[in-house]
Amino acid sequence: MPVKGQTASGPLLAVRQLTKLFGSFAACNAIDLQIEPGEIHALLGENGAGKSTLVKMLFGVLAPTSGEIRWRGRNVRITSPSDARCLGIGMVFQHFSLFEALTVAENIALSMNGSVSLARVAEEAARLSQIYGLPLDPKAHVADLSVGERQRIEIVRALLQNPQLIILDEPTSVLTPQEADRLFETLLKLRSEGRSVLYISHRLEEVQRICDRATVLRHGKVTGACDPRAETPASLARMMVGSDVTVVTPEGTSTRGDVQLEARHLSVAARTPFAVSLKDICLRVRAGEVLAIAGVAGNGQSELFDALSGEYPVADDDAVQIRQRPVGTRNINARRLMGAGFVPEERHGHAAISGLSLSDNLVLARSQSDRQAFLGGGALKIIRHGAVKAATRRISEAM
Repeated sequence: MPVKGQTASGPLLAVRQLTKLFGSFAACNAIDLQIEPGEIHALLGENGAGKSTLVKMLFGVLAPTSGEIRWRGRNVRITSPSDARCLGIGMVFQHFSLFEALTVAENIALSMNGSVSLARVAEEAARLSQIYGLPLDPKAHVADLSVGERQRIEIVRALLQNPQLIILDEPTSVLTPQEADRLFETLLKLRSEGRSVLYISHRLEEVQRICDRATVLRHGKVTGACDPRAETPASLARMMVGSDVTVVTPEGTSTRGDVQLEARHLSVAARTPFAVSLKDICLRVRAGEVLAIAGVAGNGQSELFDALSGEYPVADDDAVQIRQRPVGTRNINARRLMGAGFVPEERHGHAAISGLSLSDNLVLARSQSDRQAFLGGGALKIIRHGAVKAATRRISEAM
């Protein structure tokens, strides 16, 4: 395997006909991609287009079914993230992998060579955080940091490996506008040093602002490449979905009906040392109304969802009401039986189990609310697989 530091003319990274099959399904189908030294390259596509699968192959998390990866002109096999780091490829995943009870330096040290002392790791992390405008306190505990600060840890951890290519997966999805601006300054500095960035984002204005080129994926295939600064958000969206994207606008003032959901002076103590407590929350959602809960991630949104959904019932029955009926002490299934539906923030493991089929996930979520349709056999509670599969098809067709 080539070692970091080898030079060759031509692109920094090139993939040719890279394919990844899961059974008969092609998550990536004959992908061609080329990244030049010193460029910020956008990777665009809808959810499920194959972006994450592609970058996981580049970082050694997944093995390609066929095709080749060329690094500095040489064909390479990247069998693990360690191989990728040795080549000079770093990655910051969308979902952070940090231990909240550990300090910044301790989290960074976990990905480093064990021969490097913790004091040395802390010193280097502090130095790089200053150089790249990513201020961090190596002694701070992760649990006390904002989402933006946690992302800085991931970036500094990648930079400590001295990468020539950094892959960023949806880096601004959890950032405030100010934090995003600071991140863009960091990326531009990395480009000025001759490093390259592969930037995955759904935010097309950001892509136009900082990216030099863009490759677009749809259904696992490359459907186009362009200079995003020469495009419009509408034309980029058209490349991503294959047709014009209809602009959603309000149709006018809607008629608001009765209160469907209400929180009455809802207060909940923090369940863990790293959770946020809720204090005297009052809100109402009426029929025909969309109510937004705004705030930087980590300020109680998850705890509010848990309390409203019944995932964690509260002591005061009157604190949460659905259709003017107290449900504070009732669990999530009882609230579903009253006509409420819930979509959690975290898809993997919380909203759905990725290793199970759609129909199995449907049974897990709706075995109580749809028990008359899904369960038979009296006290035996036998699953009616035909009814579950029919419901799954109906939902898929409707969506």
